[in-house]
Amino acid sequence: MNWIGEMALKSTVVLAVASLAAFGLRRAPAAARHMVWTAALTALLFLPLARFLTPRIVEVPAAILSASPAVFQAASPAPVSADPPAPAGPRVRWELFAWGAGALFMTLRAIAGLVRIRRLSRNSKVVPRNSPWNAIAADLARSIGLRRQVPLRVARGGVMPMTWGSIKPEIVLPASAGSWSEARLRVVLLHELIHVKRGDFLTQSLARFACACYWFHPLAWFAAGQLRLERERACDDGVLRSGEDGPGYAQLLLDLAKSLRPEVNLAAAVGMAQFSNLEDRVMNILDKNKNRRPLSWRVAGMAGLTALAVVLALSAVHAGAQSASGVIAGVVRDISGATVPKTAVTVRSPAGKEMAWTNDAGEFRFPNLPQGDYKVTAAKGGFALYEGKPVSLRSNAVERVDVTLEMGRVSEMVEVVGKAPARVPLSQNGAPRRIRVGGDVQATKLIRQTSPVYPEKAQREGVEGAVIIDAVILVDGSLGGVRTANAVVNPDLAAAALDAVKQWRYQPTLLNGVPVEVITTITVNFRLAP
Repeated sequence: MNWIGEMALKSTVVLAVASLAAFGLRRAPAAARHMVWTAALTALLFLPLARFLTPRIVEVPAAILSASPAVFQAASPAPVSADPPAPAGPRVRWELFAWGAGALFMTLRAIAGLVRIRRLSRNSKVVPRNSPWNAIAADLARSIGLRRQVPLRVARGGVMPMTWGSIKPEIVLPASAGSWSEARLRVVLLHELIHVKRGDFLTQSLARFACACYWFHPLAWFAAGQLRLERERACDDGVLRSGEDGPGYAQLLLDLAKSLRPEVNLAAAVGMAQFSNLEDRVMNILDKNKNRRPLSWRVAGMAGLTALAVVLALSAVHAGAQSASGVIAGVVRDISGATVPKTAVTVRSPAGKEMAWTNDAGEFRFPNLPQGDYKVTAAKGGFALYEGKPVSLRSNAVERVDVTLEMGRVSEMVEVVGKAPARVPLSQNGAPRRIRVGGDVQATKLIRQTSPVYPEKAQREGVEGAVIIDAVILVDGSLGGVRTANAVVNPDLAAAALDAVKQWRYQPTLLNGVPVEVITTITVNFRLAP
């Protein structure tokens, strides 16, 4: 089982447990569900590290979820007459490369978002310390138990009110904030100061980094979306606990969303009113039966301990070593001993099949095969299909299977029509022979053909049928070893067919540019026409 597959499986377990916990806490405060999703996404980041720090307590057989064992694998075998791409040495761990490329892209995207936020903040105007805004912010901070002064900035454009920064957090307000009433300003600052107290910028950054590492996992993105939703719900609950009127606060969020259009993508910051979750938040604010209690240390501790227990338990489960597997390897040659590259080799077992192409040296290798019985076949255009005897593969064993390819059969058919009185007999065909061939085959070609003559006696007696002839195309293009292959045949028809075929001439078959002998089957069909 590869590392990425193992992490995907374990992260699925973590996120499934978090989903069940969030569902069980659906009547609890939003802050409790936010803590569940925060613990789950943080756990995802610790899974790879914990894997190397915990002992192996449970081992899962690697063959259950292992990657495909073929060295040069084809998802669906191409026709053997087509030239496959030449394999390039050992198997490249493409899945690791794909994961790294995706993680790097998502990380760079997150960093770019932070750079945009920092640039926007640096280009904003700092609110003076003696400003009434800072006095309002200080009063609100004391009311929620926040013991730090958070700098205020006013952006040049219509940005959404937002908070960013973990060590030195800042609140950025839009340029239109100067025309707000004091009541609106207090609500906006209260919302953002609650974000600062909760450390929401840090939890959002952890979620974005977790999504970068698990970009391929849809549940990770779902968890990040739920975390954002519950974060805003928790802040809304804090605002309502302070005595703010629910309908008025909901109207404020709608007004901000309609009037402010961010000039840049501020996904890295913690914005106040985002369209993606605004409807849900408004419904939550207007619901008077919602539980809006703040997060208790007991719930936070339980969420953290549960996440730690799940991570440690999963980290103790490792994919088993490949000790329960074996290897089938070998070389494909022709009868002359020359190796045959680009041959499609397949191993089959009752559980399925794997396919690989031989490399330039004619070699193939199937590692990490579960123990069992396999059948090896090999095919290439111009050669007869190779079907080997069953191979019994044991644990930790390397079974050597060397393949010898033979030439496919050459056949010709001639029809001789004679004058017929009335009857129509039937005929059969013959069987192939194997010959010595090489890796590069140029097919034979008939260049001179003498047509058989229908015997008069056979025509008078109404005899018809097929004469099947086996012969060898010699290196000079003539035929040798000419004989009939079907046992039951009229002697006159056989003699007429043999006399004609012995005069045929071929362009010989070339193996690696050298003429070679090849077996051919010729069918001469004698038929009477009315």
